[in-house]
Amino acid sequence: MPDPQLRGATLAQRLAEGPLDHGHVLDILEQLLSQLAVAHKSGKIHGSISPRKIVIDADGDVTLVGFPDDDDTEETRLHKVKTAEDSAYMAPEQLLHDPVGPYTDYYSLGIVAYAMITGKDPFGAFDGAAAGDVSYRVLYKPTPHVPEDALVGLPASVGPTIDRAISREAHARFQDADSFLQSLKADPSVVAAMPAVLQKKVVKPAPATAAAGLGGSAGASMGGTARRSRPAWLVYLAAAVAVIALLAIGLGVAYATGLMGGGTETTIAGETTTSLASTTEAPTTEAPTTTETTEATTSSASSDSTTTLSSDTTTSSTTTTTIPTTTTARSTTTTNRTTTTAAKVATITITDSSKTYNGSAQNPSYTTSPAGLNVSFSYSGGAHTNAGSYSFTATIASAGYKGSTSGTLVIGKANAIISVVQSVFIYDGASHHLILDASGVAGENLNGLITSNGASHTDVGVYTVTWSFGGNANYNSDSREHSLTIQAP
Repeated sequence: MPDPQLRGATLAQRLAEGPLDHGHVLDILEQLLSQLAVAHKSGKIHGSISPRKIVIDADGDVTLVGFPDDDDTEETRLHKVKTAEDSAYMAPEQLLHDPVGPYTDYYSLGIVAYAMITGKDPFGAFDGAAAGDVSYRVLYKPTPHVPEDALVGLPASVGPTIDRAISREAHARFQDADSFLQSLKADPSVVAAMPAVLQKKVVKPAPATAAAGLGGSAGASMGGTARRSRPAWLVYLAAAVAVIALLAIGLGVAYATGLMGGGTETTIAGETTTSLASTTEAPTTEAPTTTETTEATTSSASSDSTTTLSSDTTTSSTTTTTIPTTTTARSTTTTNRTTTTAAKVATITITDSSKTYNGSAQNPSYTTSPAGLNVSFSYSGGAHTNAGSYSFTATIASAGYKGSTSGTLVIGKANAIISVVQSVFIYDGASHHLILDASGVAGENLNGLITSNGASHTDVGVYTVTWSFGGNANYNSDSREHSLTIQAP
């Protein structure tokens, strides 16, 4: 029962008024998954999730109550059926006393999701079905889908997510809260479907960028005015132009240096003076050269040029040097590196490889180490639906892990459901015999296998009649006695 100190209505009370609106369904599921993730990490399985255990306060905050106490035994909290509602939300492995795990809670949460969308559970408990009938439907009837008309307006990912959560086979369900939530949010419209007030709980605000943080403090120190940031594309364009210019200048200088061959030789009045070539930084350079005495040194941008000047002669000349610009395209090669991480070894332990025919394909029960890994089964000898023995190989199917085991699955015959339709008659002079009905656990009509309905009787009286059921490949034979009564008119 909910903690009396928790203020709010239970989900069961809300469902008494009808289905919830779509946005609230999605918000409640996310909050419950968050709480289950924490519990499962600490090793706790709830084991009895139902609308009576979910409390919703006025602000829309959801609390899952009824987690087991330390002194609760596994039998009392995980397997015991108390009411039809208990049966409707319990996973098949709980009803069969098979091992449980986080996948058990995700099954129950899937049924809760079904109820929130449709207003009732899928197995008839809400409509008044008995606990035994509900348990039978959970174990042997086809697992229902959420009706299409109830899904109208919901994101497309919701229906398949619920279908997987309430799979009869535990290994086919979600094994952790994160995968459940990711499947639910596979359609981006999941968040859009929530009311705005609920979206705030789902869409976390992005953290402030470093630039924003600097703008706050720097702006304060500069009189409270923050400079407007330039568009990113303009910054990138300026950087690219600068890089190209530097490359052009560098290539030009290299070209010019090679062209000049190491310097300029000038002869003045019989003396030769050699000076190093000048470095030109621009494509076109205009440099006047003036010689006033015979000891003057003339620098020229022309390569290997010789100039003869007379004494006391002033010569003015202009040398224009054009340096060709060469653009070199650099090719960039991108190498994709693939890092392979060795798969971890996991183990599979088969806990139960004996099953009873139920009309559907079955797999052995198992556990894995680490716990909660997905396992796939392959069989030899045909479909593993009918009674018989089947060799199998079980293989770890979770990414990052490897491991396998093999064995034999044995599916035993089931007992047919045989009922007496009529055993009391009024004397009318005609012969009477028992009227029986035989059906299978999967709903098959087996009346043709009743080989004898007992002897016919005419007179008033009480008679002991023996009937027999022949059985077949999937059902055990049976034979019983029953009384037949013919009453006086």
